[in-house]
Amino acid sequence: MDKEEQTFRKYLAEGETIHFHGSAQPCQDFIDFLSHSRVLHGNAPDFVLLGGKKAVIIEHFEFDCYPVNKKGSKSQQEQARIDRKRKTLPIFQEGLVYQDTIQGQSSYEDYVKNLTRNFNSHYKKIETYKQNLLKDGLIDSKTEVKVAFLIEDTSPLPCSYIDHSSGRPKMSLIDLAHSPEFLELFKQSPNVDFIISCSTTGKENWVWLIDRTQLLAYQENSIDYKNEEFIPWIPHVVGTAYSFTDEELKQIAQSKQNQGE
Repeated sequence: MDKEEQTFRKYLAEGETIHFHGSAQPCQDFIDFLSHSRVLHGNAPDFVLLGGKKAVIIEHFEFDCYPVNKKGSKSQQEQARIDRKRKTLPIFQEGLVYQDTIQGQSSYEDYVKNLTRNFNSHYKKIETYKQNLLKDGLIDSKTEVKVAFLIEDTSPLPCSYIDHSSGRPKMSLIDLAHSPEFLELFKQSPNVDFIISCSTTGKENWVWLIDRTQLLAYQENSIDYKNEEFIPWIPHVVGTAYSFTDEELKQIAQSKQNQGE
């Protein structure tokens, strides 16, 4: 199972709570269509939902709140560095605990910058997605086609800020559904019908469905994040590495195979 399919299953599994502003109808319509449609996973677009003479294109991309250079996101570079370091550690039979930190300065500015760049990159390909589906015979000129972006915030720790709105400071999450900059970008991008915004806090998944027809309600509930106190987390990574004999590895492989049957 590749990254896109894992993300789709994680956030759009049956029973997952989907949040919204405005009318509940667009959200309910999407849930109903998702439940009864045929889901096809491919490449350009990542997914298409087919039902009757309707189709929903779903294109997935991810972003985080760290600076990006030619080598990619700083947080991804750091996680790759830690993984390389882990592989060089001496391993003992009883296991080895290791720890490190993800270095780099996160910010709301980079959150918006990375999101905008990735959004625009995929937006340019929407006509290609439709043409690919036409070529494959999955849609035709009479098919009602809608386009959704499945956008995943993969920051190593949730993007957060100090919320003073209640009079008592508290930590609150930053998300696309309340970002004025993103909502304006979405408003200026008419070829996308709705956004599925996804992130994870601990063991809790957060999913927002931002439907274009309800955009005013989202803008009325937006938060001026850029003028709030952003929390620049320093993520700590802790793990345990073990070594196994050949016989133990065979037993683990057999156990996984039995679980999959």
